[in-house]
Amino acid sequence: IKMAKFVISGRADCPLYARAEMLADTLSAQLPHFDVHKVVLSQEEWSSWVEEKCHDTGWTHPPSISPLIWRELIDRGGKGAYIGSLSEFEEYTQHYYGISPSTTVVMDAKISAENLDAFHSLQLEKSRNIP
Repeated sequence: IKMAKFVISGRADCPLYARAEMLADTLSAQLPHFDVHKVVLSQEEWSSWVEEKCHDTGWTHPPSISPLIWRELIDRGGKGAYIGSLSEFEEYTQHYYGISPSTTVVMDAKISAENLDAFHSLQLEKSRNIP
């Protein structure tokens, strides 16, 4: 049974999002009750999406900062519990799970480039499927 879901949202081109994504994937692989949902946005969409999310939830998060991370109770609904950005997520996972990121700055940059390529490919595929 999954108890909580962590939502990792960020810009496709952001190395900090890539680092948070990898840390969440590690936790998901090692902990049976750790569930992750990822929201990937373009650089152009990011600021307005963060502003809307914060407006809807009552959170304060700088629209220029990626990623935005929160925790939701599974099957409970609601706005969730704001965690913050990468540094707060790293502190949270270290405190509660004893797990820290294992990626390097070079690896984070490589993953963010792969994320951006995958995001563009997905956008292209979506545009081809629109009648």
